[in-house]
Amino acid sequence: MRPSQIQVVSRFSFLVCIAVAAGCGVTTESPGPEEEFSMDDLYFSRTTPWSRLGDHIVAHDSKSAQAPRMVTMEPWHEMVFLAADGEHTVGQFVEHMGSQYEGGAPPGLGQQIHDIVNALIDESLLNLHEEPSPLPPYIAEEHFDESPETRKRQMEEDGFIEPEE
Repeated sequence: MRPSQIQVVSRFSFLVCIAVAAGCGVTTESPGPEEEFSMDDLYFSRTTPWSRLGDHIVAHDSKSAQAPRMVTMEPWHEMVFLAADGEHTVGQFVEHMGSQYEGGAPPGLGQQIHDIVNALIDESLLNLHEEPSPLPPYIAEEHFDESPETRKRQMEEDGFIEPEE
Protein backbone atom coordinates (compact mmCIF):
# COMPACT_ATOMS: atom_id res chain seq x y z
CA MET A 1 0.00 0.00 0.00
CA ARG A 2 1.42 3.40 -0.95
CA PRO A 3 1.64 6.08 1.79
CA SER A 4 -0.95 8.25 -0.01
CA GLN A 5 -3.45 5.38 0.24
CA ILE A 6 -3.01 4.89 3.98
CA GLN A 7 -4.57 8.25 4.78
CA VAL A 8 -7.51 7.64 2.45
CA VAL A 9 -8.13 4.13 3.77
CA SER A 10 -8.14 5.48 7.33
CA ARG A 11 -10.77 8.06 6.32
CA PHE A 12 -12.78 5.38 4.54
CA SER A 13 -15.30 4.79 7.29
CA PHE A 14 -16.41 1.22 6.97
CA LEU A 15 -19.36 0.13 9.04
CA VAL A 16 -19.84 -3.58 9.23
CA CYS A 17 -23.61 -3.85 9.51
CA ILE A 18 -24.77 -7.44 9.11
CA ALA A 19 -23.50 -10.58 7.47
CA VAL A 20 -24.49 -11.70 4.00
CA ALA A 21 -24.00 -15.07 2.38
CA ALA A 22 -20.37 -16.25 2.49
CA GLY A 23 -18.41 -16.77 -0.71
CA CYS A 24 -14.94 -17.12 -2.12
CA GLY A 25 -12.50 -14.27 -2.82
CA VAL A 26 -12.97 -11.72 -5.59
CA THR A 27 -10.03 -11.03 -7.83
CA THR A 28 -9.33 -7.42 -8.64
CA GLU A 29 -7.50 -7.24 -11.92
CA SER A 30 -5.36 -4.21 -11.09
CA PRO A 31 -1.85 -4.13 -12.55
CA GLY A 32 1.08 -5.00 -10.31
CA PRO A 33 3.69 -2.45 -9.21
CA GLU A 34 6.07 -3.41 -12.03
CA GLU A 35 3.50 -2.47 -14.69
CA GLU A 36 3.18 1.11 -15.83
CA PHE A 37 -0.36 2.28 -16.47
CA SER A 38 -2.49 5.35 -16.29
CA MET A 39 -5.51 4.77 -14.09
CA ASP A 40 -7.33 7.42 -16.13
CA ASP A 41 -7.23 5.15 -19.20
CA LEU A 42 -8.80 2.17 -17.40
CA TYR A 43 -12.47 1.34 -17.01
CA PHE A 44 -13.81 0.83 -13.50
CA SER A 45 -16.55 -1.49 -12.30
CA ARG A 46 -18.38 -2.35 -9.11
CA THR A 47 -17.76 -5.93 -7.99
CA THR A 48 -20.63 -6.42 -5.58
CA PRO A 49 -24.40 -5.91 -5.30
CA TRP A 50 -25.63 -2.84 -3.42
CA SER A 51 -28.72 -1.21 -1.98
CA ARG A 52 -29.79 1.97 -0.22
CA LEU A 53 -30.12 2.24 3.54
CA GLY A 54 -31.64 5.64 4.31
CA ASP A 55 -29.35 8.20 2.66
CA HIS A 56 -26.44 5.78 2.27
CA ILE A 57 -25.29 3.18 -0.22
CA VAL A 58 -24.58 -0.25 1.25
CA ALA A 59 -22.33 -2.69 -0.61
CA HIS A 60 -23.30 -6.34 -0.05
CA ASP A 61 -19.89 -8.03 0.02
CA SER A 62 -20.13 -11.80 -0.10
CA LYS A 63 -17.03 -12.53 -2.21
CA SER A 64 -13.95 -10.76 -0.78
CA ALA A 65 -11.56 -12.07 1.87
CA GLN A 66 -13.38 -9.82 4.39
CA ALA A 67 -16.83 -11.27 3.57
CA PRO A 68 -19.48 -11.66 4.65
CA ARG A 69 -20.17 -8.00 5.36
CA MET A 70 -22.20 -4.99 4.37
CA VAL A 71 -20.23 -1.78 3.86
CA THR A 72 -21.34 1.85 4.05
CA MET A 73 -19.19 4.64 2.62
CA GLU A 74 -18.53 8.33 2.89
CA PRO A 75 -20.31 10.45 0.24
CA TRP A 76 -17.32 10.76 -2.13
CA HIS A 77 -16.70 7.02 -1.97
CA GLU A 78 -20.40 6.40 -2.69
CA MET A 79 -20.23 8.67 -5.73
CA VAL A 80 -17.18 6.84 -7.11
CA PHE A 81 -18.75 3.44 -6.34
CA LEU A 82 -21.98 4.28 -8.17
CA ALA A 83 -20.12 5.78 -11.14
CA ALA A 84 -18.16 2.54 -11.63
CA ASP A 85 -20.44 1.17 -14.33
CA GLY A 86 -17.78 -0.70 -16.32
CA GLU A 87 -18.43 1.44 -19.39
CA HIS A 88 -16.56 4.63 -18.44
CA THR A 89 -12.93 5.23 -17.62
CA VAL A 90 -11.62 6.74 -14.43
CA GLY A 91 -10.40 9.66 -16.55
CA GLN A 92 -13.89 10.29 -17.91
CA PHE A 93 -15.21 10.37 -14.34
CA VAL A 94 -12.45 12.78 -13.23
CA GLU A 95 -13.26 15.02 -16.20
CA HIS A 96 -16.99 14.91 -15.44
CA MET A 97 -16.45 15.77 -11.78
CA GLY A 98 -14.10 18.62 -12.70
CA SER A 99 -16.72 20.08 -15.02
CA GLN A 100 -19.13 20.40 -12.07
CA TYR A 101 -17.03 23.21 -10.55
CA GLU A 102 -17.36 26.81 -11.67
CA GLY A 103 -13.94 27.91 -12.83
CA GLY A 104 -12.68 24.37 -13.36
CA ALA A 105 -11.57 21.49 -11.23
CA PRO A 106 -9.89 22.31 -7.92
CA PRO A 107 -6.24 21.34 -7.54
CA GLY A 108 -5.83 17.72 -6.47
CA LEU A 109 -9.29 16.55 -7.59
CA GLY A 110 -7.85 13.89 -9.91
CA GLN A 111 -5.53 12.56 -7.22
CA GLN A 112 -8.35 12.51 -4.66
CA ILE A 113 -10.50 10.44 -7.02
CA HIS A 114 -7.57 8.11 -7.79
CA ASP A 115 -7.00 7.61 -4.05
CA ILE A 116 -10.68 6.76 -3.55
CA VAL A 117 -10.63 4.32 -6.47
CA ASN A 118 -7.54 2.65 -4.96
CA ALA A 119 -9.20 2.45 -1.53
CA LEU A 120 -12.30 0.83 -3.05
CA ILE A 121 -10.10 -1.64 -4.96
CA ASP A 122 -8.25 -2.47 -1.73
CA GLU A 123 -11.63 -3.27 -0.17
CA SER A 124 -12.57 -5.49 -3.17
CA LEU A 125 -15.51 -3.22 -4.07
CA LEU A 126 -14.13 -2.02 -7.44
CA ASN A 127 -12.15 -3.52 -10.30
CA LEU A 128 -10.09 -1.86 -13.07
CA HIS A 129 -9.98 -3.24 -16.62
CA GLU A 130 -8.72 -2.24 -20.07
CA GLU A 131 -11.92 -2.75 -22.08
CA PRO A 132 -15.50 -1.61 -21.38
CA SER A 133 -17.59 -4.30 -19.75
CA PRO A 134 -21.23 -3.69 -18.80
CA LEU A 135 -22.22 -4.76 -15.31
CA PRO A 136 -24.59 -7.66 -14.78
CA PRO A 137 -28.04 -6.52 -13.58
CA TYR A 138 -27.53 -7.78 -10.01
CA ILE A 139 -24.58 -5.35 -9.66
CA ALA A 140 -25.77 -2.56 -12.01
CA GLU A 141 -29.16 -2.12 -10.36
CA GLU A 142 -30.07 -1.63 -6.74
CA HIS A 143 -30.40 -5.10 -5.23
CA PHE A 144 -33.99 -4.68 -4.06
CA ASP A 145 -35.26 -3.44 -7.45
CA GLU A 146 -35.99 -7.11 -8.18
CA SER A 147 -37.30 -9.96 -6.08
CA PRO A 148 -34.79 -12.06 -4.09
CA GLU A 149 -35.64 -15.02 -6.33
CA THR A 150 -34.81 -13.05 -9.48
CA ARG A 151 -31.50 -11.78 -8.07
CA LYS A 152 -30.56 -15.28 -6.90
CA ARG A 153 -31.34 -16.74 -10.33
CA GLN A 154 -29.32 -13.97 -12.08
CA MET A 155 -26.32 -14.58 -9.82
CA GLU A 156 -26.49 -18.36 -10.27
CA GLU A 157 -26.80 -18.11 -14.06
CA ASP A 158 -23.79 -15.79 -14.17
CA GLY A 159 -21.68 -17.95 -11.84
CA PHE A 160 -21.48 -15.21 -9.19
CA ILE A 161 -22.86 -17.70 -6.64
CA GLU A 162 -23.12 -21.49 -6.65
CA PRO A 163 -26.60 -22.94 -7.19
CA GLU A 164 -28.15 -24.58 -4.18
CA GLU A 165 -28.81 -28.29 -4.48
